[in-house]
Amino acid sequence: MNTVLKKLDVQALHDSDFYAWTQEQVRLLELGQFARLDMANLIDEIGDMGRSELRALKSAVKQAMIHLAKLGYSPATEPRRGWIASVVKQRDAIEELLKDSPSLQAKLADSIEQAWSGAAKIAAAELATHGEFPGLPEACPFTVSQVRDDDFIPRPSQLNATGSR
Repeated sequence: MNTVLKKLDVQALHDSDFYAWTQEQVRLLELGQFARLDMANLIDEIGDMGRSELRALKSAVKQAMIHLAKLGYSPATEPRRGWIASVVKQRDAIEELLKDSPSLQAKLADSIEQAWSGAAKIAAAELATHGEFPGLPEACPFTVSQVRDDDFIPRPSQLNATGSR
């Protein structure tokens, strides 16, 4: 009964003080007291951590592609520097995520393909606020290499109306 009560206390701690719960789980792991671990919440939290890393990768990819699309399809001369700065920032975030979690490399191509539709909609909407209505392609016009390559900054003359590279 005492073990059951302590286990319920640890589970309640998860909901009332997450930081304290994490510290208690670490303490129990270090002591080898595996039977006292809050396994259900521990499993959920570890799964959430992995999903969070993937969401962060997808978010950085999407933000980079929004600005790559603007650079590649807008004839505007400004605010290109701001778009370039955003691409540089997101590429850095992508590389940091891939360095910290190399297994995410296997998810990068799919993340790029999946993010394109939303990125194209956002880029088109933002360009429309400046009176630009570029015909962005349905299929992603950027390769994994281009999304990651610090030297790749698209110009409208590089992409034709269908978005081919």
